[in-house]
Amino acid sequence: MRFKTLTPSNSSEALEILKNNQGAMIPVAGGTNILVDLHRAKIKPEALVDLSRLNEWKEISLHQEVLEIGSLVTHADLTNAPCLKGPYAALSAAAGMVGGPQIRNRGTLAGNLQSASPAADTVTPLMALGAVLSLVSVKGEREVEADEFFTGPGKTVKQRDELISKVRIKANPAARSVFYKIGKRNAMAISLINLAAV
Repeated sequence: MRFKTLTPSNSSEALEILKNNQGAMIPVAGGTNILVDLHRAKIKPEALVDLSRLNEWKEISLHQEVLEIGSLVTHADLTNAPCLKGPYAALSAAAGMVGGPQIRNRGTLAGNLQSASPAADTVTPLMALGAVLSLVSVKGEREVEADEFFTGPGKTVKQRDELISKVRIKANPAARSVFYKIGKRNAMAISLINLAAV
């Protein structure tokens, strides 16, 4: 299989590339899902749009009890972020159960979201925490609540010319959250059931 790789240096350039995307271009950051789909010939892109240089989407910040997570933050970063305690602990715990260390160091929050897998570990705590996703394109930005982002297995409301730029969570500082996962084994397990409570 042959395809091009395009590497924009910032988000504006990435969105411009995707402006006329008719499904032939696939955005990729960590690539942990995309590589599997390529290997199984489930997808046949004309080009991959490598988002790895979009450093502005790789940050986690907490201001006045509003947590903002860039879409390209890895699961390892979520697991180790000091600000993901108390009300946000469920998200940190879920990120720590995604795959193995290699997957957690490469895989991103946006990748886990846009794959829309029923077994995606970070989705349940994001829904429980009332997270809001920012979707951006050259036309502008729109916000979608996490529980309205998914329309079915493998399907979301994200358009082909849009990218997830960040996730915002407003939480009560006195709240606590937990995450629990049931799989067929204790480690490297695909979720059969996920539970998040706040």
